Amino acid sequence: MSDSENITEEDLGRWLADDMTPEELAIFEQTDAYHTYKIIASYSEKIEVPAYHVEGEYKRLKKRIDKRKIKVVRLRAMVAIAAVTIAIVAISSLLFMESEVVPTLVVVNTNVGQNDKIVLPDNSTIDLNIASSIEYDKDNWSDNRIIHLDGEAYFDVTKGSKFEVRTTIGNIQVLGTEFNVRMRRNILEVDCYEGRVLVSDTIEGTVELEVNQRARVVNGRLVKEIRELNTDEPKWQFGESEFVEIPLGNVLEELKNQFGVEISGGEKIEHRLYTGGFPHDNLKDAIELVLLPMSVKFTIKGDSVIVIM
Repeated sequence: MSDSENITEEDLGRWLADDMTPEELAIFEQTDAYHTYKIIASYSEKIEVPAYHVEGEYKRLKKRIDKRKIKVVRLRAMVAIAAVTIAIVAISSLLFMESEVVPTLVVVNTNVGQNDKIVLPDNSTIDLNIASSIEYDKDNWSDNRIIHLDGEAYFDVTKGSKFEVRTTIGNIQVLGTEFNVRMRRNILEVDCYEGRVLVSDTIEGTVELEVNQRARVVNGRLVKEIRELNTDEPKWQFGESEFVEIPLGNVLEELKNQFGVEISGGEKIEHRLYTGGFPHDNLKDAIELVLLPMSVKFTIKGDSVIVIM
């Protein structure tokens, strides 16, 4: 061991471990490397190494592991909850889809010159006039007695829950009564023949009708005028149409629907008001009763009526 090149790692380790014999130590102290390693060793002794408490470090390590376990458990729980939630939503959706009752809509239409009589699930009846239609939900009828009407119909309603007729112009509510509804173009007429009828428009106006009273909704607004009826039932059920101050255009449309004819040339007079009526069994008589009192001439060619100003 004359120089540092002869010092092996094993010799250095034995020296640091104080495992050399006196002879080996005497030889090692004579080397150049000894002085260098002696300086390094003296500085190393001054460095404070943190005390390592086995039991404390074990507890700290276990706590960290437990926290990770908790996080894993929480994560697994959250995943499980999410999975259960998704499953519940999916199952609920399926059950809802299966249990949801698809409305059984009953639709009845009448053609030109055709009337029809409909018996509802509660034995209420509807006499549907020409060129008209109704729609209602048959399965939910006991809870929602609602009829959607386009055209004209006479209702004989059995007593029970609220009965409602809805149109695009206004609505009618009753409990048990007889009434007629005519909805043509922009005019809604409601005639009450028995009980009471509540008529409402699209502007939140309402009026209650008693027996033999009539209300009218024009352009979505309720007309506050109430007229007394002259008959116990609507005349159209007995083969005659009746009008009171109705635009002539509406009357001509009623003629078209009743007889299945085309009427042309009356555009300039369709806003004139007409009061009167016509029979359903003779086209010539019907046209004359409508146009002649208005000083309007006409000609009939087959299924066409030409209005001559």
